Amino acid sequence: MLGVVLTLFGILAAWLAWSTYSRRTYYAKLGLKGPPPLPIFGNMFHFRDGVHIAIQKWTKEYGRVFGIFRGSKKAIITSDLEFVKEVMVKKFSNFTDREQFPLRPKVMNEDLLGLQGARWKHMREAVALAFSKSKVQQMVSMVNDCTDATLKDIESENETKNDETKKVSLDINSYMARFGMDVSSLCFFASKLGSQEERSILMHHSREMWKHFKTAYPPWIITMLFPWLESVFLYFGCAVHPHESINFFGDLVNGIMDVRKIEKNSTKYKDFLQLMVNSHKDPEAENKSNGHLIQRASLTKTEIFSMCMSFFTGNLETSPATLSYCFYLLALHPEIQERVIQEIDEVMNSSDITLEKTSQLVYTDMVIRETLRLYPTVASLNRICKEDCVIQGVTVPKGVTVEIAVHAIQNDPEYWPDPEKFDPERFAPEKRDQIHPSAWLAFGQGPRMCIGYRFAMMEIFVVLTRVFQIYRVEVSGQTEIPPKRGTRGLLTPENGINIRLVPRKDVTVN
Repeated sequence: MLGVVLTLFGILAAWLAWSTYSRRTYYAKLGLKGPPPLPIFGNMFHFRDGVHIAIQKWTKEYGRVFGIFRGSKKAIITSDLEFVKEVMVKKFSNFTDREQFPLRPKVMNEDLLGLQGARWKHMREAVALAFSKSKVQQMVSMVNDCTDATLKDIESENETKNDETKKVSLDINSYMARFGMDVSSLCFFASKLGSQEERSILMHHSREMWKHFKTAYPPWIITMLFPWLESVFLYFGCAVHPHESINFFGDLVNGIMDVRKIEKNSTKYKDFLQLMVNSHKDPEAENKSNGHLIQRASLTKTEIFSMCMSFFTGNLETSPATLSYCFYLLALHPEIQERVIQEIDEVMNSSDITLEKTSQLVYTDMVIRETLRLYPTVASLNRICKEDCVIQGVTVPKGVTVEIAVHAIQNDPEYWPDPEKFDPERFAPEKRDQIHPSAWLAFGQGPRMCIGYRFAMMEIFVVLTRVFQIYRVEVSGQTEIPPKRGTRGLLTPENGINIRLVPRKDVTVN
């Protein structure tokens, strides 16, 4: 028996030695440097303080192109702008796919994040129609209505303080998350939340859907180390999206679709769900072949559900975080805030908010872009190499993931002088041509850039306009400077954003 144990121990020791040597020499053979990986775990322990922090540290130490191991997975990380452009634009045909998230159930993996190849292209074309300029314009009034509700919540908070100065100190991020929930319900499902209880239930399940992306989820970590165990974990119900919440949203979406099937006038709905259902009927969806019109195939029920969930729950993390960081930065820089307020007053002039009007908010746009430079939503983006290729003299083997270090790029002093300074003038119209196309990646780049960028920017413009028509923002004693950000790739505010809202004049929300 002892002999068997010693033999097994020897085999394990030999495997660990071989595996460690293989990993530590892998990138050297490609002419790349990188942090030495540990046996089994690779470089995963270095992410404890934050993915963005680790990548930025490694970039300074090993250069703008280096290799790491995320458990068993190989990744070449780059912040070289020409390298990024090659991957995301010039050689996109060899980098069309993203790396799939481990432990994502099939019902959630058929969105633009999970689909690959021809199926991704089909979905992309359908979703693009839902986010066209004309469709987004139709949603402006709905976003404006949701902003009304948010402002009423803030005004109510102001009144409960019973403070003579009428200065409200609150976690603006929680209000923006509620705003995101209202927008998601109205714009994606044409459903107006009727009660606080209804909103709380939706908020709970939406946050549950993303909680394992923000915390150390043991099955996810084990799957990163031993990918062959993924099917085992999924079989026993371990998933990054809790099944209880998936079932909740499944019942919600299926219920809405079933009701609309029996309605005689379901075409009256202009929400995202209906646009997905009707995507193959949209006039913009028709292709011409030999002079004949050919309609695209309709999306499957699973694809519609996956895509709706991706946008519905994602809208609680992305635009709300950007808005919160924007308010935070403007509270720290009152002179910049005054310029934003002055521009809003001059351009809006009490008129209705439209895309045409927001396009005239040039300085506000500069502020938003600078906010997204300093506080991108994600630390990095990734693409999978389909076939061996050479980029900027570096051989990228088939199957290796290339990670685009968004945060490191947007905080690189060579690309952005004095990168920690909040300076909207970097994005002045006359300076835009001087910015390398790959130096600002808040929405990605190339054919796979964020498809909802137009909608997201519209949301941000509407909220900033409405808030600054009524309030100024200030830091308070509870303001965390700088705010703590997520450590696992999503760079949303961990502890919220506490600021003070000061009424500009005696204005009430209609």
